[in-house]
Amino acid sequence: MDASGSVWDLPSTVESLRNEPIDGDGIEVHNLTGRIIDDGYVLTQWDSVRGVRRARRTSLWRRAPVGWQLVHHQGTPLH
Repeated sequence: MDASGSVWDLPSTVESLRNEPIDGDGIEVHNLTGRIIDDGYVLTQWDSVRGVRRARRTSLWRRAPVGWQLVHHQGTPLH
């Protein structure tokens, strides 16, 4: 779900990324931290900056046979 309440699944996320301009603003990552919350699970937290938009973000990652996979992501806009 994004800040507008829309839910993003894998196909809509991939489509959105395909439409991103290559020469657009990069995303800056600040204050990145992570902690192991269970065997094979890591919770990461950071602040992102893209142009004038800022957000506090949290992601849950799971170790799978193919590598680390994003299980859940949440971002809260900062003003």
